[in-house]
Amino acid sequence: AIEEHEGGVTLSVGGVVVRAEAAVVAANAYAGRLFPWLDARIDATRGQVLVTEPVPERIFERPIYASHGFEYWRQTPTGEVVLGGWRNLDVQGEVGYENRLHDGIQDALEAFVQRIHPALAGIGIAHRWAGIMGFSRDSLPVVGPLPGHPRVVLAAGFTGHGFGFAVASGAVVADVITEGRSAWDDLLAPRRL
Repeated sequence: AIEEHEGGVTLSVGGVVVRAEAAVVAANAYAGRLFPWLDARIDATRGQVLVTEPVPERIFERPIYASHGFEYWRQTPTGEVVLGGWRNLDVQGEVGYENRLHDGIQDALEAFVQRIHPALAGIGIAHRWAGIMGFSRDSLPVVGPLPGHPRVVLAAGFTGHGFGFAVASGAVVADVITEGRSAWDDLLAPRRL
């Protein structure tokens, strides 16, 4: 729980109470569980991922995004290929907080990785997982003071691009806390939604 008062905020979890001048809520899809206002603005969306056994040769030098971000993969320094996406095969079925594998999407991921490069034909799958992401309604991160809660700064709604947006969002959060605003306010602030 987060309670705001004249001197700042009080955060409570599991019997522990912390008082601070401000709070940063960086819970992506789960931010709406703390502030229901966000439920209509950030959708919990499941992402499917698999990782192969190590491949001895370097196939992919950098991360690759395709199909408007619905398909993505990269090769780790130790040779595994991490592949995710294909949510477009069941967009409505992948909405929600249930963290579960989707057999059809996992099958499509595996079929793709087996045919993308000859070195991957017959490669074993080491791990599979699903994770919940927060998708904003306009596909941009939601970063800045939460409307009606000036001492709560939000960093959420990364729309599947958290790794790319995280560093810049951290700088925006720091500016908001230390300066009271950011050069990115008009583009990223929660009030735009």
